[in-house]
Amino acid sequence: MRKPKPTIFEEPNAGQNEAAKARWWRERIMRITREELSTRIGYSVDSIDCYERGHNSSGRLLTDKSWLRYRNACGAIASGKTFDWVVVSSRQPEHQEDDQNGDRDDQQQIGQ
Repeated sequence: MRKPKPTIFEEPNAGQNEAAKARWWRERIMRITREELSTRIGYSVDSIDCYERGHNSSGRLLTDKSWLRYRNACGAIASGKTFDWVVVSSRQPEHQEDDQNGDRDDQQQIGQ
């Protein structure tokens, strides 16, 4: 017999999908609406809905890279920081190796 899927009122276990964890975190831990999350991380309400369903509007599963970016944005606000898309976008691909070694300033802005 299959296990029932957890509701938003039950803490998802490690084996649950990312979508269930994302919705549970927003509603039970942060206690904010999609609209509030949208203004804090810069994702549209429709995009947040897609993450909480686990697929985009075309029905395709979200990529690992997409989930990573979403988790980072949510993690920033959960830790009391303001998520800044400019800082995230300023990270240049040619510095990816430096980033792994911790040689690059995480707060570098575009044009600096």
